[in-house]
Amino acid sequence: MKKDTANAKLERRNWKLPAADRRKMERRTMCEANAYLLKGGNEVLFLESVDVLENTGQEIRVTSIFGEQKTVKGQIRRMSLVDHKIIIEENP
Repeated sequence: MKKDTANAKLERRNWKLPAADRRKMERRTMCEANAYLLKGGNEVLFLESVDVLENTGQEIRVTSIFGEQKTVKGQIRRMSLVDHKIIIEENP
């Protein structure tokens, strides 16, 4: 008898999910997160496919997997590793 691999178990479990939820899980296969700025209570996309996040004192430096770098004066408000989201609150 063949042993189940972790991927096979996950596939069997996922087929029972609604199609929209399966698509969400498929999009989550990459490890990179997206960084968002918190402005007026809304999350505004700052940089996609974030690979490196550095706190340089008063600023946050964000680098994507493509080498694009952006810097913002602010602080990290929240990180959700499951949702691949980084929320940065900009300092006034």
